[in-house]
Amino acid sequence: MGGLGVIDLSLFDKCLLLKRWWRYFSEQNKEWRKLIYSLHYNKECPSQQAPLSLKNASHAWKAVIKNHPLFNKTIKFKFGNGREMAFWHDLRLGEEPLKNSFPNIYLLTFEIRGLLGDYDAIHVRRGDKIKTRKDRHGVERSLHPHLDRDTRPEFIQQRIAKWIPPGRTLFIASNERSSGFFSPLSARYKLAYSSNFSSILDPVIQNNYQLFMVERLILVGAKTFIKTFKEDENDISLTDDPKKNTKSWQIPVYTIDGWGS
Repeated sequence: MGGLGVIDLSLFDKCLLLKRWWRYFSEQNKEWRKLIYSLHYNKECPSQQAPLSLKNASHAWKAVIKNHPLFNKTIKFKFGNGREMAFWHDLRLGEEPLKNSFPNIYLLTFEIRGLLGDYDAIHVRRGDKIKTRKDRHGVERSLHPHLDRDTRPEFIQQRIAKWIPPGRTLFIASNERSSGFFSPLSARYKLAYSSNFSSILDPVIQNNYQLFMVERLILVGAKTFIKTFKEDENDISLTDDPKKNTKSWQIPVYTIDGWGS
Protein backbone atom coordinates (compact mmCIF):
# COMPACT_ATOMS: atom_id res chain seq x y z
CA MET A 1 0.00 0.00 0.00
CA GLY A 2 1.40 3.38 -1.02
CA GLY A 3 1.24 6.68 0.72
CA LEU A 4 -2.07 7.51 -0.98
CA GLY A 5 -3.69 4.35 0.29
CA VAL A 6 -3.68 2.69 -3.16
CA ILE A 7 -3.13 -1.06 -2.97
CA ASP A 8 -0.78 -3.02 -5.21
CA LEU A 9 -3.38 -4.34 -7.69
CA SER A 10 -1.04 -6.94 -9.16
CA LEU A 11 -0.32 -8.43 -5.74
CA PHE A 12 -3.98 -8.21 -4.75
CA ASP A 13 -5.01 -10.04 -7.94
CA LYS A 14 -2.45 -12.79 -7.27
CA CYS A 15 -3.79 -13.26 -3.74
CA LEU A 16 -7.33 -13.64 -5.06
CA LEU A 17 -6.19 -16.24 -7.60
CA LEU A 18 -4.34 -18.18 -4.91
CA LYS A 19 -7.48 -18.10 -2.78
CA ARG A 20 -9.35 -19.70 -5.69
CA TRP A 21 -6.90 -22.61 -5.54
CA TRP A 22 -7.45 -22.89 -1.81
CA ARG A 23 -11.20 -23.07 -2.39
CA TYR A 24 -10.69 -25.64 -5.14
CA PHE A 25 -9.00 -28.04 -2.73
CA SER A 26 -11.17 -27.26 0.30
CA GLU A 27 -14.63 -27.13 -1.31
CA GLN A 28 -14.68 -30.52 -3.00
CA ASN A 29 -18.46 -30.94 -2.72
CA LYS A 30 -19.33 -27.61 -4.33
CA GLU A 31 -20.91 -27.74 -7.78
CA TRP A 32 -18.47 -25.24 -9.33
CA ARG A 33 -15.57 -27.34 -8.12
CA LYS A 34 -17.06 -30.57 -9.49
CA LEU A 35 -17.50 -28.86 -12.86
CA ILE A 36 -13.87 -27.70 -13.00
CA TYR A 37 -12.65 -31.17 -12.02
CA SER A 38 -14.79 -32.93 -14.64
CA LEU A 39 -13.67 -30.52 -17.38
CA HIS A 40 -9.94 -30.45 -16.71
CA TYR A 41 -8.74 -32.93 -14.10
CA ASN A 42 -10.64 -36.16 -14.67
CA LYS A 43 -7.51 -38.23 -15.17
CA GLU A 44 -4.70 -36.19 -13.63
CA CYS A 45 -4.26 -34.10 -10.52
CA PRO A 46 -3.87 -30.33 -11.19
CA SER A 47 -0.09 -30.14 -10.78
CA GLN A 48 0.46 -32.81 -13.43
CA GLN A 49 -2.08 -31.65 -16.00
CA ALA A 50 -0.49 -30.93 -19.38
CA PRO A 51 -0.91 -27.23 -20.30
CA LEU A 52 -2.13 -28.03 -23.81
CA SER A 53 -5.05 -30.01 -22.41
CA LEU A 54 -6.29 -26.78 -20.78
CA LYS A 55 -6.27 -24.68 -23.95
CA ASN A 56 -10.06 -24.59 -23.99
CA ALA A 57 -10.33 -23.42 -20.38
CA SER A 58 -12.00 -20.11 -19.68
CA HIS A 59 -9.89 -16.96 -19.45
CA ALA A 60 -10.63 -16.76 -15.73
CA TRP A 61 -9.50 -20.33 -15.00
CA LYS A 62 -6.37 -19.93 -17.13
CA ALA A 63 -5.43 -17.02 -14.88
CA VAL A 64 -5.90 -19.30 -11.86
CA ILE A 65 -3.81 -22.05 -13.48
CA LYS A 66 -0.83 -19.74 -13.93
CA ASN A 67 -0.57 -19.37 -10.17
CA HIS A 68 -0.65 -23.08 -9.33
CA PRO A 69 3.17 -23.39 -9.09
CA LEU A 70 3.21 -20.56 -6.53
CA PHE A 71 0.35 -22.19 -4.64
CA ASN A 72 2.27 -25.49 -4.52
CA LYS A 73 5.29 -23.75 -3.01
CA THR A 74 3.28 -22.29 -0.16
CA ILE A 75 1.03 -25.28 0.67
CA LYS A 76 1.81 -28.70 2.07
CA PHE A 77 -0.52 -31.56 1.21
CA LYS A 78 -1.73 -34.46 3.29
CA PHE A 79 -1.60 -37.60 1.18
CA GLY A 80 -4.96 -39.23 0.45
CA ASN A 81 -6.14 -41.13 -2.63
CA GLY A 82 -3.76 -39.35 -5.02
CA ARG A 83 -6.42 -37.63 -7.12
CA GLU A 84 -5.78 -34.13 -5.83
CA MET A 85 -2.00 -34.26 -5.54
CA ALA A 86 0.92 -36.00 -7.23
CA PHE A 87 2.62 -38.32 -4.75
CA TRP A 88 6.12 -37.71 -6.09
CA HIS A 89 5.82 -34.18 -7.48
CA ASP A 90 3.84 -32.08 -5.00
CA LEU A 91 5.19 -30.73 -1.72
CA ARG A 92 4.05 -32.90 1.18
CA LEU A 93 5.74 -33.05 4.57
CA GLY A 94 9.26 -31.87 3.84
CA GLU A 95 10.77 -28.88 2.09
CA GLU A 96 10.90 -30.45 -1.35
CA PRO A 97 8.98 -33.00 -3.47
CA LEU A 98 9.78 -36.67 -2.91
CA LYS A 99 11.29 -36.99 -6.38
CA ASN A 100 14.00 -34.54 -5.27
CA SER A 101 14.43 -36.13 -1.84
CA PHE A 102 14.77 -39.66 -3.29
CA PRO A 103 15.99 -39.23 -6.90
CA ASN A 104 17.45 -42.75 -7.19
CA ILE A 105 14.20 -44.36 -6.05
CA TYR A 106 12.21 -42.16 -8.41
CA LEU A 107 14.35 -43.10 -11.42
CA LEU A 108 14.52 -46.84 -10.75
CA THR A 109 10.73 -46.93 -10.52
CA PHE A 110 10.47 -45.78 -14.11
CA GLU A 111 13.06 -48.38 -15.07
CA ILE A 112 10.79 -51.07 -13.59
CA ARG A 113 7.75 -49.62 -15.33
CA GLY A 114 9.65 -49.79 -18.60
CA LEU A 115 10.46 -53.45 -18.02
CA LEU A 116 6.81 -54.21 -17.22
CA GLY A 117 5.70 -52.57 -20.46
CA ASP A 118 1.95 -52.42 -20.94
CA TYR A 119 0.57 -53.70 -17.64
CA ASP A 120 -2.32 -53.60 -15.17
CA ALA A 121 -2.07 -53.58 -11.39
CA ILE A 122 -3.93 -54.46 -8.22
CA HIS A 123 -3.27 -53.43 -4.64
CA VAL A 124 -4.32 -56.19 -2.26
CA ARG A 125 -4.46 -55.14 1.37
CA ARG A 126 -5.01 -58.11 3.65
CA GLY A 127 -2.99 -58.64 6.83
CA ASP A 128 -3.68 -55.45 8.76
CA LYS A 129 -7.32 -55.29 7.69
CA ILE A 130 -8.32 -58.93 8.15
CA LYS A 131 -8.75 -58.86 11.87
CA THR A 132 -11.49 -60.56 13.84
CA ARG A 133 -12.68 -60.58 17.42
CA LYS A 134 -15.15 -62.72 19.27
CA ASP A 135 -18.39 -61.27 20.56
CA ARG A 136 -19.86 -62.23 23.94
CA HIS A 137 -21.29 -65.40 22.39
CA GLY A 138 -17.90 -66.49 21.06
CA VAL A 139 -18.76 -65.69 17.43
CA GLU A 140 -15.95 -64.30 15.24
CA ARG A 141 -16.70 -60.84 13.82
CA SER A 142 -14.86 -58.42 11.53
CA LEU A 143 -15.03 -54.76 10.51
CA HIS A 144 -14.55 -55.90 6.90
CA PRO A 145 -16.68 -59.05 6.64
CA HIS A 146 -16.03 -59.72 2.93
CA LEU A 147 -12.40 -58.65 2.69
CA ASP A 148 -10.77 -62.02 3.42
CA ARG A 149 -12.97 -63.62 0.77
CA ASP A 150 -12.66 -60.84 -1.82
CA THR A 151 -8.87 -60.73 -1.67
CA ARG A 152 -8.34 -64.46 -2.21
CA PRO A 153 -7.08 -65.32 -5.74
CA GLU A 154 -10.20 -67.20 -6.87
CA PHE A 155 -12.42 -64.26 -6.00
CA ILE A 156 -9.95 -61.69 -7.33
CA GLN A 157 -9.95 -63.46 -10.68
CA GLN A 158 -13.72 -63.41 -10.84
CA ARG A 159 -13.89 -59.76 -9.80
CA ILE A 160 -11.27 -58.30 -12.15
CA ALA A 161 -12.23 -60.33 -15.23
CA LYS A 162 -14.56 -57.53 -16.41
CA TRP A 163 -11.74 -54.99 -16.27
CA ILE A 164 -8.60 -56.93 -17.19
CA PRO A 165 -8.63 -59.45 -20.08
CA PRO A 166 -6.64 -62.71 -19.87
CA GLY A 167 -3.02 -62.73 -20.95
CA ARG A 168 -2.24 -59.28 -19.52
CA THR A 169 0.73 -58.55 -17.28
CA LEU A 170 -0.63 -58.04 -13.77
CA PHE A 171 1.53 -56.29 -11.16
CA ILE A 172 0.51 -57.18 -7.59
CA ALA A 173 1.37 -55.10 -4.53
CA SER A 174 0.23 -56.63 -1.27
CA ASN A 175 1.01 -57.04 2.42
CA GLU A 176 0.08 -60.72 2.21
CA ARG A 177 3.05 -62.67 3.55
CA SER A 178 2.16 -66.20 2.41
CA SER A 179 4.51 -67.23 -0.38
CA GLY A 180 2.68 -68.18 -3.57
CA PHE A 181 -0.66 -66.93 -2.25
CA PHE A 182 -1.59 -65.29 -5.58
CA SER A 183 -0.14 -68.05 -7.79
CA PRO A 184 -3.58 -69.30 -8.96
CA LEU A 185 -3.94 -66.02 -10.87
CA SER A 186 -1.07 -67.11 -13.12
CA ALA A 187 -3.52 -69.37 -14.98
CA ARG A 188 -5.03 -66.21 -16.46
CA TYR A 189 -2.40 -63.48 -16.13
CA LYS A 190 1.36 -62.91 -16.30
CA LEU A 191 2.09 -62.06 -12.67
CA ALA A 192 4.72 -59.58 -11.53
CA TYR A 193 5.79 -58.42 -8.08
CA SER A 194 8.35 -55.95 -6.80
CA SER A 195 10.40 -58.98 -5.70
CA ASN A 196 10.91 -59.83 -9.39
CA PHE A 197 13.09 -56.73 -9.62
CA SER A 198 15.26 -57.32 -6.56
CA SER A 199 18.45 -56.82 -8.59
CA ILE A 200 17.29 -53.26 -9.26
CA LEU A 201 15.69 -52.54 -5.89
CA ASP A 202 18.06 -54.13 -3.35
CA PRO A 203 21.01 -51.77 -3.92
CA VAL A 204 18.76 -48.74 -3.31
CA ILE A 205 15.77 -49.67 -1.13
CA GLN A 206 16.55 -49.54 2.59
CA ASN A 207 13.15 -50.00 4.25
CA ASN A 208 9.48 -50.78 3.65
CA TYR A 209 8.58 -47.10 3.42
CA GLN A 210 10.83 -46.69 0.39
CA LEU A 211 9.43 -49.87 -1.13
CA PHE A 212 5.93 -48.45 -0.64
CA MET A 213 6.93 -45.32 -2.59
CA VAL A 214 8.19 -47.47 -5.46
CA GLU A 215 5.10 -49.67 -5.54
CA ARG A 216 2.84 -46.63 -5.36
CA LEU A 217 4.37 -45.17 -8.52
CA ILE A 218 4.19 -48.53 -10.29
CA LEU A 219 0.52 -48.94 -9.35
CA VAL A 220 -0.57 -45.52 -10.62
CA GLY A 221 1.34 -46.10 -13.86
CA ALA A 222 -0.76 -49.13 -14.78
CA LYS A 223 -3.26 -49.06 -17.61
CA THR A 224 -5.90 -50.34 -15.17
CA PHE A 225 -5.31 -49.92 -11.44
CA ILE A 226 -7.66 -51.78 -9.08
CA LYS A 227 -7.55 -50.81 -5.40
CA THR A 228 -8.54 -52.95 -2.45
CA PHE A 229 -11.18 -50.48 -1.29
CA LYS A 230 -13.18 -47.95 -3.25
CA GLU A 231 -11.93 -44.56 -2.05
CA ASP A 232 -13.48 -42.39 -4.73
CA GLU A 233 -16.55 -42.68 -6.92
CA ASN A 234 -14.31 -43.25 -9.96
CA ASP A 235 -12.27 -46.04 -8.35
CA ILE A 236 -12.62 -49.73 -9.13
CA SER A 237 -11.97 -52.07 -6.21
CA LEU A 238 -11.62 -55.69 -5.15
CA THR A 239 -14.22 -55.41 -2.40
CA ASP A 240 -17.35 -53.42 -1.73
CA ASP A 241 -16.65 -53.26 2.00
CA PRO A 242 -16.08 -49.67 3.14
CA LYS A 243 -12.49 -48.83 3.98
CA LYS A 244 -13.41 -46.87 7.08
CA ASN A 245 -15.60 -48.85 9.44
CA THR A 246 -14.96 -48.50 13.15
CA LYS A 247 -18.25 -49.61 14.68
CA SER A 248 -20.05 -52.36 12.77
CA TRP A 249 -18.49 -55.74 13.59
CA GLN A 250 -20.09 -58.40 11.37
CA ILE A 251 -19.77 -62.15 10.84
CA PRO A 252 -17.21 -62.81 8.06
CA VAL A 253 -18.56 -64.11 4.76
CA TYR A 254 -16.52 -66.56 2.70
CA THR A 255 -18.96 -67.87 0.06
CA ILE A 256 -19.93 -66.12 -3.16
CA ASP A 257 -23.62 -66.03 -2.26
CA GLY A 258 -23.05 -64.89 1.30
CA TRP A 259 -24.14 -68.15 2.95
CA GLY A 260 -21.96 -69.97 5.43
CA SER A 261 -18.85 -68.77 7.20
